[in-house]
Amino acid sequence: MRYCSHKRYQSEAIEGVTYIKVRTYKWTLYNEGLLPKLKPGFENYDLYFNKKGLLLYSYHYNRQGASELNKFAYYKGRLINIQTVYFPSHEMKSVSIFYYDEQGRLIKEIISSGRNDPDEEPEVINYIYEKNLITEIYVEPYDEVEHKIETFLDDEGNELEY
Repeated sequence: MRYCSHKRYQSEAIEGVTYIKVRTYKWTLYNEGLLPKLKPGFENYDLYFNKKGLLLYSYHYNRQGASELNKFAYYKGRLINIQTVYFPSHEMKSVSIFYYDEQGRLIKEIISSGRNDPDEEPEVINYIYEKNLITEIYVEPYDEVEHKIETFLDDEGNELEY
């Protein structure tokens, strides 16, 4: 799991709430449109927080039930590690490790698959900070093409929408 995904789920924290359940549904028609029926959608997950509001676990569901469990580890309030396992087999899917600079800004994330294959290259994402710009640069191992994402900030450090 990438840092940006964690950030999205962490943003759902509500003071004093330790569990959030999210289920989505979509209307489908069957029998040539005679009767509408609700079917599970694709964004189905449970979030577990500690009393300080830090995300500890997330369970993600497919149509057959739980399919993925993410465990989040922190050091001094900073996310340092995410372990993602398939559920219920508990087979390792990936491990994400995060590195920060002296100012506490994320500078690198490394995402390795859980296969322990010595020939498999991990995905490495580097972050470069300039005045009002954050640049993410990464090369996905399978395509060897450099990807660049730029995020512009206002003077207070908030993301600009465009």
